[in-house]
Amino acid sequence: MTNAIIGYENKFEDGTVTASSDPAATPKENAYDWLLSDYWEPAAATSNYIEVDLGTAQSVDFFGFYSNNFHAEAGAQIVVKSGAAPAPTTARATVSITTSGPKLITFASVSARYWRIDFNTTGSFSVKVAAAAIGVRLELEKELRPGYSPPALGQNNMPVSNVSETGIFLGRSIERAPISFNVALTILTEAWIRANWPALLAHIEKYPFFIWPEPDTDTAGAEVVIAWTDGQIRPPEYSHAAHLSLNLPLKAFK
Repeated sequence: MTNAIIGYENKFEDGTVTASSDPAATPKENAYDWLLSDYWEPAAATSNYIEVDLGTAQSVDFFGFYSNNFHAEAGAQIVVKSGAAPAPTTARATVSITTSGPKLITFASVSARYWRIDFNTTGSFSVKVAAAAIGVRLELEKELRPGYSPPALGQNNMPVSNVSETGIFLGRSIERAPISFNVALTILTEAWIRANWPALLAHIEKYPFFIWPEPDTDTAGAEVVIAWTDGQIRPPEYSHAAHLSLNLPLKAFK
């Protein structure tokens, strides 16, 4: 099984970003601020894009985003493009979007200065985009096995019973709660930890990230989630001679 993929780098934060429209109430910055409480919503219903000028050619191999409405628009499609000049036209990935929630689109690594994400639809209402990120993905050194609960099976919703003042049952509602799961890895090499942990830690101390637990068996990305650490972030520990273990309790949103 292919190791899990994490997408946390976000080159939108470092480059100059332009967009098809930039409404005052839902500006383009909302698309890449890592918050699910706000979003970028362009004024037009079709032909929307967000583009970043990185200043110099830089490698990119993933685009992640969250939207709760884009999938419902007719002909919903993401096209990731790159090139050496503004408004690049070379497509690196073209993906039809048929479900709501987080998406992590991966493709062969390409180095380019300009990156553009086209949100193509034939619908009548505009896309809402939150937590968009583009950069170089991190492949974990080991598979997720001990302590790992697949996100699709990890729903943690709370049924709430409604009763009258006299205690008569009036039905139930569901209080939605984040998914809970662990990233528990053992026998990690020192080289991998030293090369990847400092930058990953600097991000997850402040922000969420995308994780695709089983990319080879989950071709539609059904188990991609946007996750954040739950409680104290414990450092890697030596579990075997010259090898370390890592455990991250996570909450996630699907």
